[in-house]
Parts: sequence; structure tokens; C-alpha cells
Amino acid sequence: MQLITWLEKNNYTNIVILDNNSTYPKLLDYYRTTKHKVIFLKKNVGYKALWKTDVFEQFKRGFYVYTDPDLVPNENCPPDLVFKLFKLLEKYGSIEKCGPALAIDNLPNNYNNKNDVIKWEKKHWENKVEKDLYDAPIDTTFALYRPFAMGEAEICKGYRLAGEYTFLHLPWYLNSNSLPEEEVYYKNNINKDQSHWVK
Repeated sequence: MQLITWLEKNNYTNIVILDNNSTYPKLLDYYRTTKHKVIFLKKNVGYKALWKTDVFEQFKRGFYVYTDPDLVPNENCPPDLVFKLFKLLEKYGSIEKCGPALAIDNLPNNYNNKNDVIKWEKKHWENKVEKDLYDAPIDTTFALYRPFAMGEAEICKGYRLAGEYTFLHLPWYLNSNSLPEEEVYYKNNINKDQSHWVK
């Protein structure tokens, strides 16, 4: 919910939550109080839920953002994030989506998968298009999509925007030896096939 807090703080109002049949009590409590629209799915269909259900019909005709919930902009991220992504989609007609790069230069040593994450992610910082912009695939982390564009990295080409727009992938900043209650619940209930870093 840190991402929603950031969006609210920076005056983003068209926020829709797509719930994948969650059971975590505190999250369900949040839904009862949020002012944002929540779409409840009757079963967990995985991280591609928007595109695997008829919910996509509501959004496909315009530009839209789709994101996993466990991300947050860095503390210096400008509020014009989505407009910046839009301008890059205007500039580069060969891509279908554009989203923030994921920081890997500040991961804590007490995160057990630190070295694996850096080894996997560093290739996404190699193919520079221009200053702070990289030709790198985006799966379902935060990204702005063109109308009718859909799909994960393999079928929908994207660029990653770095610099002051870089995001943090929150699970990479957890102390693996002292996980918060929410993360313990998630790990005990997740379908491991749906998460690359949860083992």
C-alpha cells in the first residue's frame, strides 16, 4: 500500500485495485476503508490477472498503468512520473510500454537473495537508449501501456526509465531473518510458480 500512498500524495486519483482473491485479513480490512475502486476476482489467476480476465475490457482502449503491488518510487521520484512515461511512449514508437527501472545498488546484506537479484537484474542496466533510459524487458512491475497493448516482457516490448524515476522492489529490502507478518503470510500462501524470488 506504500505505492498507493505515494500516488495519492502526488494527486493521482484514477486508481483501481485488482484483487487476486486475497485472504490476508489486514488487506481485506484496508479494502473496507479505501476510497478507491476494488475489483475482486473469484480466484487467484496469477500476476497476469488483468489480461487473463475480462477486466481488461474496461481499460484497453486508453493508456493505462499496470503494476505489481510490492513496489514504491524512490524518495526523490518526481510527481510527473506517468507523464514522463507517456512522453517516452510518444517518442519511441517501437515500444508498447515504459516503466521505472528497479534499483539494485542499495540492497541490504541481510536480504538472502541479494547476490542472485543483482546477478539477474544487472543486464537490465546495460543497453542504454539515452540518458537514464534502458532497452530492457518489463514484466508486471509498474509500467504505462499503450491502448490495446498487453502482456508480460516476452510479448510486449518495453524500456526502463532510471535516474530519479527509479523504483524500489520492496521484497528485496527485507531482512530475511526477521520477516514482517505480512510477508510470512504471503510466503505461506503464494503459488511459488507465480513469484520469481519467493522460494
